[in-house]
Amino acid sequence: MSELIFLEPIFKKTVWGGDKLKRVYGFDTPGGTGECWLVSAHPAGDCFVASGKYAGMKLSRLRREHGELFGGEGDFPLLIKLIDAKSDLSVQVHPDDGYALAHENSRGKTECWYVLDAEEGAELVLGHNAADREELIKMAGEGRWEELLRRTPVKKGDFFQLEPGTIHALCGGVTVLETQQSSDITYRLYDYGRLENGRPRQLHLEKGLEVVNCPYVPPEDEREVAADGDCRREILVTCEFYTVEKITVDGSAALEWPSYAALAVICGGGTADGNPVRAGSAFIVPDGHGKTRLEGRLTLIAARPAELYLGVDLGGTNIAAGLVDEKGRILRRASVPTLAHRPIGEIVDGMASLCRSVAGASYAAVKAVGVGCPGTVDHRSGTVRYSNNIPMKDVPMAEMLEERLGRPVALENDANAAALGEWTVSGGNSLVLITLGTGVGGGAVLDGRLYRGFNGAGFEPGHMLADPDGPACTCGNRGCWESLASATALVRQTAEAMETDGGSLMHEWVKNNGLDGRTAFACAALGDAAAIKVRDGYIRHVGRGLASLLNLLQPEVIAVGGGISNEGESFIAPLRDFVYALDFNKYCKKTLIRAARLRDGAGIVGAAVSAKNKYGEKRRENYD
Repeated sequence: MSELIFLEPIFKKTVWGGDKLKRVYGFDTPGGTGECWLVSAHPAGDCFVASGKYAGMKLSRLRREHGELFGGEGDFPLLIKLIDAKSDLSVQVHPDDGYALAHENSRGKTECWYVLDAEEGAELVLGHNAADREELIKMAGEGRWEELLRRTPVKKGDFFQLEPGTIHALCGGVTVLETQQSSDITYRLYDYGRLENGRPRQLHLEKGLEVVNCPYVPPEDEREVAADGDCRREILVTCEFYTVEKITVDGSAALEWPSYAALAVICGGGTADGNPVRAGSAFIVPDGHGKTRLEGRLTLIAARPAELYLGVDLGGTNIAAGLVDEKGRILRRASVPTLAHRPIGEIVDGMASLCRSVAGASYAAVKAVGVGCPGTVDHRSGTVRYSNNIPMKDVPMAEMLEERLGRPVALENDANAAALGEWTVSGGNSLVLITLGTGVGGGAVLDGRLYRGFNGAGFEPGHMLADPDGPACTCGNRGCWESLASATALVRQTAEAMETDGGSLMHEWVKNNGLDGRTAFACAALGDAAAIKVRDGYIRHVGRGLASLLNLLQPEVIAVGGGISNEGESFIAPLRDFVYALDFNKYCKKTLIRAARLRDGAGIVGAAVSAKNKYGEKRRENYD
């Protein structure tokens, strides 16, 4: 087992620094020391390894020469510091990666604060009161800073995530532990007219105002708490760049992280793998270290790099890709035309280029890539056995994309991926997703596991037999559910009704808006009898299929997606009533029937989650 890596801190004197780093944390520092860089490989403060086999080596060199301690090659992405504000810091803002790379050839700066101490009446500057950028620039130009700035009362134990573009400032009497991207880029907006060496400190008003988010939207509290014996773990935030948690031990605990992690003791004392630690100690748990034993009465903040995934939704018309965090949230996304009839190698080239573009500067943190693909796929080998929408037969899709991206790739059927994505945001034990589009597609997660059938071709609900004398289906059979319940079928049913009722309001609607799935619903809302008949008949067609699935599976949730679900409760409410009337279950808890939540993002999230399940640090044992 590798040893813990203890670091020597670096101290910075500032115009606003106090004496708590010496008085509270026992560091031998002069007065006015405002910052203690506990964990840093930044050129402006590169920590030395304090002990052990790597003693005397700078952290940046250790990262460069011993990538095995950090899960591979790359830079050290985090910077952790103690900040003691005796007086107010300047009001500032940080750019994001895109702006910083373009204007400063640097990373941007996302950071967070855990409040270690706050005097009575202490506060922070957090956000602004301008309604838009025009008002922001006007108020700043007129020097109306006190009117512009939002001030927030603060107390010990508070936590704040500061996204790029957030105006902020620590105020006097506050001590924090700051975790941030390894960047020292700051745009100073306002400094209260203070002098440094007899001169006003430099401001960066033009660039700063350009990157401020308008309007200011307060972040949501994401804390998640888990207790286990003598240990309490509280996830404070998970974002694109890091996951930060607070750990409280009263006794003994053996803890593990999915990758390397940097820990700072903020209170108390004890041992870490037998090494004495106290408030102000900082160390790195290397990748693959296994469990770290913490003993004593101590509180720590642990930070680790983000675990990111790319999800690709490959469609016949467009390729959509998104950068997805470990919670299944899409951080950003983009799409390009598929151009489906070009050679498959060119399509894969387009997928790879889109993935790199979406990931941007965070590509190094991407663990794996997931692809949702139409057709019959072998998820174990990553092969597309057959696809009609994009002409493919026995294409080694995962292997081809891995060669271009240098990341492992998980392949999944697109409908299955969408169901997995919808289940990820829903939670629970089981979910069925039905999408009403050109056909009727869907997927099912049963007992927490994606259902694929023994051969990977399972769960094609659109081809359940609904009416043996019904319309011809594109598969060659007659009366498949999708021939009656797809959006395509709804348009056909609408057109047939218009042919038999020349006075229907639907004729006027079509002149102005065209014929589509909305036609019957819009005109039914206006009281048109022919449209009401189409709408109600369509709801019955959809409902009979859902009732069959409900009685067969009894899932916790049936989610209905596709464009028609945008009708909301005007569609879902009568559909739900119709299905419940056919439900064999009369005595147990009812399945929730609702519109899909993720809409067109389900495929991206599900593909990314599929990659996480197969290749992530916490792999699902039942992936197959």
